[in-house]
Amino acid sequence: MSKSEKQQLLFKAIKASLNRASKQIDFIGNMWKEDIFRYIIVQELEKRKVWGKLAGNTNKSPRLILERRYGRKGSEIKSGSQQIDIASINTKKSKSAQNKKNPLAIEVKAKRSGISWKDFRKEMERCKRFLGKNHGKYYYDLVVVVQGGRISGSIPPLSMNHMSVSKKSNFLIGFLDENGKPVVRWWHSKPISKNKKSKEKKWVDDYAGPVKKGSKTEAWKKAKKSKQKTFSWNGARFKVDDYIQNKKTNK
Repeated sequence: MSKSEKQQLLFKAIKASLNRASKQIDFIGNMWKEDIFRYIIVQELEKRKVWGKLAGNTNKSPRLILERRYGRKGSEIKSGSQQIDIASINTKKSKSAQNKKNPLAIEVKAKRSGISWKDFRKEMERCKRFLGKNHGKYYYDLVVVVQGGRISGSIPPLSMNHMSVSKKSNFLIGFLDENGKPVVRWWHSKPISKNKKSKEKKWVDDYAGPVKKGSKTEAWKKAKKSKQKTFSWNGARFKVDDYIQNKKTNK
């Protein structure tokens, strides 16, 4: 299976997990906690038959494990080491020891009341180290940070420009929006949006076609009418003042 296919399956597994999380939050309210969300994610990963099983009956690799210790080289056995919530690891059959390169690491949060974007970003920065070959004793091909709840407050426009639904990377993030719908995005270290061109105020001015439902034009017009400073479209956020209306076409 190609890396792109694995990435697509991972995207679907995290999205399905968030959908289930949203339903469970409605069902059990304050009883919602991280252990339940971990269980849901493991189930969705096992369905894809790519990252192994948790406590499987065979010595087949890869395998899923919980709370895998990590740290700098030689520190994994120390009590001060931190842990990866869910990991898919490859093991050496002769020694039952973990390989240096492994398929997947997932950091799980389940704060029903929400987590700030600032705190979520801290977790992202910490977990990005799992991708580095020289960080510790082990490293991982794909890393996920997922919050089984919403992000409290707003996400800065500059951060939104690092996210993509379709352009894949090695780092995936997920959370619930204000309506309990899953938001799953590939995170990129550099901005992938072309918002810099918006300062020229050409997009709306030059657009002469019909305003389609769900289009960028519609999103801009709604935001301008409600006197908002920014508007979101296709997973990115834009400034309302970066665009002007074509008075001839009323678009």
